[in-house]
Amino acid sequence: RDVRLARTGPGYRQFGKTGWAARVSPQVGWYVGYVETDGHDWLFAMNMEIRSNEDLALREQLALASLRAVGALPDA
Repeated sequence: RDVRLARTGPGYRQFGKTGWAARVSPQVGWYVGYVETDGHDWLFAMNMEIRSNEDLALREQLALASLRAVGALPDA
């Protein structure tokens, strides 16, 4: 599947794609993509063990928190 536009705001556009390898043990989830800002392009990849369905939302939450921490995205 294609990477999708996930968020846009003043001075940035963020694209991302989630995935989940559910037929392996341990299960693995990921969230990959990039952020375009006025002066930089940021690539990111989040990979984590999935222990329950509740962990799935963490893929994106942790990646976005990391992007905010390095200044690639504005604070929420």
